[in-house]
Amino acid sequence: MSVTQFDLILFGVPALISVGVALFAWQHRSSPGGKPLVIHGLGSAVWILSYGISTRINSQLIAPRMLGVSWLAAVVVAFSGMYVAVEYTQYLTKHRQLT
Repeated sequence: MSVTQFDLILFGVPALISVGVALFAWQHRSSPGGKPLVIHGLGSAVWILSYGISTRINSQLIAPRMLGVSWLAAVVVAFSGMYVAVEYTQYLTKHRQLT
């Protein structure tokens, strides 16, 4: 496995940003959309890193498994993103009806 500076920028920076979003959302997990945003951020980091590993590693044993993890993380990201939107818009709808 050869990791270049470009790989660190391409995969490492977005993964760190995703973890940062998850850490920020953790503080607001009791708010609408907070918990699914934590899941979304962590799922994004796993997706980015597992895809990066699967494309850079030269192992026929590990690369397909990392690609599988990447696909599972992509599904988690898709559903958690929708869940963030649904939970947050339901919150807004309830508060607009009250005022």
